[in-house]
Amino acid sequence: MAPSATIFEQAAPIDSIPLKSGFEAKSFPINGSKSKALEDALATAARKYYKTREPMETVLDRVSGQMTMYVINEPTPPGFRPNTSMLARDENQLPISSSSGMWAHIVKTLFVTSDGLATLQTVLTVTLDPLTIGKPHPVPDEDTDEIEEVWTALDGTSLAMVGNQLRRQPPGTAYLHIPDNKTPHTNINSSEDSQDKFLYFARYRSHEMRK
Repeated sequence: MAPSATIFEQAAPIDSIPLKSGFEAKSFPINGSKSKALEDALATAARKYYKTREPMETVLDRVSGQMTMYVINEPTPPGFRPNTSMLARDENQLPISSSSGMWAHIVKTLFVTSDGLATLQTVLTVTLDPLTIGKPHPVPDEDTDEIEEVWTALDGTSLAMVGNQLRRQPPGTAYLHIPDNKTPHTNINSSEDSQDKFLYFARYRSHEMRK
């Protein structure tokens, strides 16, 4: 059977991507009354991170625009051991894991199974420099239909390629790769002066949970 790209009519809002494994991803704007709640939450997280009881305050700029938060909600199988405290990482402070994978992917690893993921196996950010393209590929060694790989645009409007189709992918939209081990997918940064960044998360197959 020829590869099919019928599910790729267009890059869709992240919360409308159908995922068989049960995890969900949503985005929502932070503004108005939500800003104060977020400021309080960030201040609390900062106190925990720096292990201090000193009063801290977070102030968000309410003039410059909205802030959008992406939330990934995953099911927890029986026997799963959750973290006893919140794990927060500042992506700006993380080292680059790889800058040459799939030709041009600049990758930072946010979370993996050992960090406390239950259904998912990895959460990354992937950046493309101006006028670069990731290597078109099916998911490597894809011998099962369990694999779910989602690419969510954070910054910049790239060209998403799935099979023989191209679609513009603006921030806040995502696509699920076609799990047939045939249909290639990638993203193209056609900008001459700015990077494109993606939130990538995936479940590759049934796996042993963290003990």
